[in-house]
Amino acid sequence: MIGAAIITTFLNLIAYLIVILILQHLCFAHMNLSNKNLIICTIVATVAMLGTQLLDMETICNYVIYIMYFGTILALSSKRLIDLLLSILAFLLYMALSVIPLCIIEYLFPGLNITLNLSGVEYQAAGLIMDIVTLIILLGIQYITCKYTYRPHLSAKEVLFSIILPFLSLMICGMLHLTIGDSLLVTLIWQTSLTLLFIASYAYYFYLLIDFRARGYREITARTQAAYLKTQLDSLQNLKEKEKDVQKMRHDLKNHISVIESLCAQGNYTEVLSYTSKLGSSYFTGNQPISGNKIADTILHTKTKSAKDAGIDFTFEGNLSALDALSEPDICGLLANAYDNAIEACLTQEHAYIHTKANTTRNHTYIEIRNSIPKKIKIHSNQLKTTKEDKYNHGYGIEIMKQIARKYHGSCEITSTDTEFIVEITLLTTTK
Repeated sequence: MIGAAIITTFLNLIAYLIVILILQHLCFAHMNLSNKNLIICTIVATVAMLGTQLLDMETICNYVIYIMYFGTILALSSKRLIDLLLSILAFLLYMALSVIPLCIIEYLFPGLNITLNLSGVEYQAAGLIMDIVTLIILLGIQYITCKYTYRPHLSAKEVLFSIILPFLSLMICGMLHLTIGDSLLVTLIWQTSLTLLFIASYAYYFYLLIDFRARGYREITARTQAAYLKTQLDSLQNLKEKEKDVQKMRHDLKNHISVIESLCAQGNYTEVLSYTSKLGSSYFTGNQPISGNKIADTILHTKTKSAKDAGIDFTFEGNLSALDALSEPDICGLLANAYDNAIEACLTQEHAYIHTKANTTRNHTYIEIRNSIPKKIKIHSNQLKTTKEDKYNHGYGIEIMKQIARKYHGSCEITSTDTEFIVEITLLTTTK
């Protein structure tokens, strides 16, 4: 009884996970199926399926996988109606990835049609192997998606081929069946060509899923490097401006010394103090925030200047010295994207502001960046739900920031009130 329940639960759980992971790839922007939520869903599904099996609740046992599947959509989806419709396509893809390949294998290799019996539960060995292989591939894609993805939506090719693949595989299966009765040579030609077409179509589909995410990771890296190079150019420009200031100071220094000597000769020491005080405030203004990190200082100086030119109040408070544990391109990817998004959002506002607070502990660095906004921005599952233009200006940079934060075992969380957009970055930056 217990053995049969465990075996049945195991088989049903594999089918449930396959369908859920397929749906995840079809509606990634709507389903909050993170690695953590996937583990929770697995545990809940296992308990529910095993419980109904042990209690011998036959009426529920037959439908528990469907109850769990649709329950997962209702629990994790932000667009339930759309995802319920997409679940039909997910079931078709499950047929294409698990059921139809098994039919083709059994037709081409009847000797592999081995039925196993364990604890009174009969199942086909080839079907179990096919399901396990499919599940491993989908879990691998899930890992790549969670670690490297930056775009929540599938590409047009992925969507189109997700629709075509079930019907294509069903057509191939039907055509193989129609070859029965033909001559041996004709049958061999048809079976070989159709099998190659079947393998090629499946290989291309998984290639699309993996390549799209790999290209996303490469694009994130390229943009991060571009931000770093821009920061380096800004740094060189700052040095050039400082050199000009120094040359100007040296040019005027003789005149200032002459004035001071004249005032001293007259014994007007009060005027000397007043003059030197004004001279010091004129040449040694502290217009650059000091964060404790050279690259961060360069970014802060550049963005402060950009914000000031646009009439935006820009403040920084705290210390970022622990960012020395990060690579310089990653520091640029975090801060430059955050400030570019914030400045972009503030350009159309009056009395706009960008306030930053940074805090460093022994093991972590926490950065909070707040900027004013004209109205509340919709956010679901740490994803922006705004207009297409805003998604480009804000969402893309934030996805890069999330990727960098995950690289350092941290997080990048976004929230919004009616008047503020808030980015909270936490990084593991162990200090000595």
